[in-house]
Amino acid sequence: MAEYLHLLSEIVYESGLLRQVDSLYFDEDMDSCTSIVLTFQHRIFTITAIASDDTIELYSGNSYLANGDRLISKTEKEPWCQAIGKRIIWAWSLTNQQGYEDSLQFHFSKIDRDSSSIDSEEDILIQLIVVASSLETYWLLKAS
Repeated sequence: MAEYLHLLSEIVYESGLLRQVDSLYFDEDMDSCTSIVLTFQHRIFTITAIASDDTIELYSGNSYLANGDRLISKTEKEPWCQAIGKRIIWAWSLTNQQGYEDSLQFHFSKIDRDSSSIDSEEDILIQLIVVASSLETYWLLKAS
């Protein structure tokens, strides 16, 4: 089980509303996203692709980023712009068929987690998957 599960709990219960999203790229062509920094009302979290085994890691803060690392704002880009101003009400750590923890999934909502109605049409689910040592972002849609 992921060592960062306590951080998933902190994202849900302590971070507040999402304010900003930044990505770190391995190359200047911006083909390979290696980290995503989520800035919330009360906390900052960094999600990183671990190149040595193609797993995903979650860190509190962004202090591990090297000086000179260039973060590119994704705050106004899809799907992140749909999550700005919302809180995470559910968070998942996903394991692939080979036993590697290589994905995280987040359910963003404007309503509180304890509300009886958590299936708002304004909710958004975002999944981050490590593929070939980089982070791929997926926007999950509910089937009709």
